[in-house]
Amino acid sequence: MTVIGQVTLDLVHAVKAAHSTAEIAAILIRAGGIFGYEHFAIAGLPRSTGETLPDLLLMHWPAEWAARYVAQGYIRHDPVAAHVRRTTTPFLWSEVAIEHGAVLARRIMDEARAFGLGDGFCVPIHDVDGTESVASFGAPRMDLSEEARAGLHLLGIYAHLAARRLGPAEPARATRAGGSMPCRTRNVTRSARDIAGGTGRETSYEIRSVASGDPVGSLTQCGFRLRSDAA
Repeated sequence: MTVIGQVTLDLVHAVKAAHSTAEIAAILIRAGGIFGYEHFAIAGLPRSTGETLPDLLLMHWPAEWAARYVAQGYIRHDPVAAHVRRTTTPFLWSEVAIEHGAVLARRIMDEARAFGLGDGFCVPIHDVDGTESVASFGAPRMDLSEEARAGLHLLGIYAHLAARRLGPAEPARATRAGGSMPCRTRNVTRSARDIAGGTGRETSYEIRSVASGDPVGSLTQCGFRLRSDAA
């Protein structure tokens, strides 16, 4: 077995053994150093054209971009999301053709690039009940071999399955993110061993919902943040 193949199987095994969505997110953060992505999101796509909020399962996305994406209703015009609905084959964002007159679609991709999301890799997931989901991995630039694409495809599928199975691990509690603009937040926090680096440090994970003056309403977006409590 090749190195990337063995690494992928090890990551999949870890995801399957995870006891919370926080553990899954930490594994995906670690995997980013292997596959070359910096951000990720696993979400279900809206079922109707009137919906603007994706059904978020895991998120490690630039917070400002996530808030803008939802506030502007970009899910309705995102060419990547549209392509997810049309295919079962994983693809790079840069492989999606944008129609000549699709000004808003092109603006979305240009704005994403300004937030460090110049390219990405999507794993479309079409469930038997008709729901459509995606595991999306982004970075300023993505350079994946065919073997790495296959590995990330497999990891995305298992991460989605595990995240749906586990759901929110703990009840929400209100808080404010230190050093940021005031906003309503919902935190799901747990302490666990630092599985991202195997250092034995205690690490806290937060899944937080950002709703800072958003016209959409209360819960607008979830962001995953990894922070070390060790000195």
